[in-house]
Amino acid sequence: MGWLDSHANINGAQGQDFTFNILTATGVSYKVNDHWKFEAGVQYQHLSNGGQTDPNPSVNLLGPQVSFTYAY
Repeated sequence: MGWLDSHANINGAQGQDFTFNILTATGVSYKVNDHWKFEAGVQYQHLSNGGQTDPNPSVNLLGPQVSFTYAY
């Protein structure tokens, strides 16, 4: 569950502040050496008001994630 800055007066925007949030991600990690690690993946997020208002526009986000990590 979450809180969103809604704008019901804008066509296609979220109609209320209370939302349900689904967040999931998957990826891989590769240890380059004793200090460096490379990670890559994808993240998906869905925001919706669960049908509490009509219409119920949802927001779906899909995006890559890439990182390099240094451990000492």
